[in-house]
Amino acid sequence: IWLNSTVPVSQLMGMSVSQYTSQRSQDDEYTQTYTTHMKSAITNLLTNDQSSTTNIALIFDFDDTFIYKPGFLQMMQNGLFEQAYAIGITLAPGMNELLMMAVQNEIPVFILSTSEKDIASIIRDNFGDVVADAVGDNILRTRVVQVDDSKTLTISKGQVLKEFIQGTIPSDYIGPSFTDIYGKNTDPQTLHVLFADDIDENIESVATEMEGVVAKCHTFKAKLENL
Repeated sequence: IWLNSTVPVSQLMGMSVSQYTSQRSQDDEYTQTYTTHMKSAITNLLTNDQSSTTNIALIFDFDDTFIYKPGFLQMMQNGLFEQAYAIGITLAPGMNELLMMAVQNEIPVFILSTSEKDIASIIRDNFGDVVADAVGDNILRTRVVQVDDSKTLTISKGQVLKEFIQGTIPSDYIGPSFTDIYGKNTDPQTLHVLFADDIDENIESVATEMEGVVAKCHTFKAKLENL
């Protein structure tokens, strides 16, 4: 259920960035986002796991999924470019509660991104140690490989995640290890992947590559552009 209210353009033009962000924050309190569904999925998995053999991985795209800029798209659409770019980043609505739930239940949290930015530092600088510690160094990235002199190939998010879980990562890989996090005796077939992204292609990629690799892949579409 989406309850996205719209701020009239006439009202928008008279708002400062802080006023507009405050307005959207109030609206967010009444908006059910993908994080709500992820929390429900975790609750169901934990409740139904009578043998304590279920492992969970909570995985997020970064921009426009884990974080976003409230009101950015609407301001851009109304030509308020300077105001749009002045908006600071914030966590997706419900993210704090979701991360707290993950930490309390010892569920590893990952970022899977195409970005080359220093994501760990961005999280720590903007959201503090609690959020940063929930993610830690669990940053997975897509990469571009040179096929020949004139052609490159982008390794998809699904492929990157599959490599991570199966331990078939490149020799020059720097990042988290599946066995370090889950233990060398953990069977990937006990793993439930909960993956959120704002781009359908990435969701399809992960869902496809996880088939037969993990117990189940649960995907969630982040729809934060109207918030």
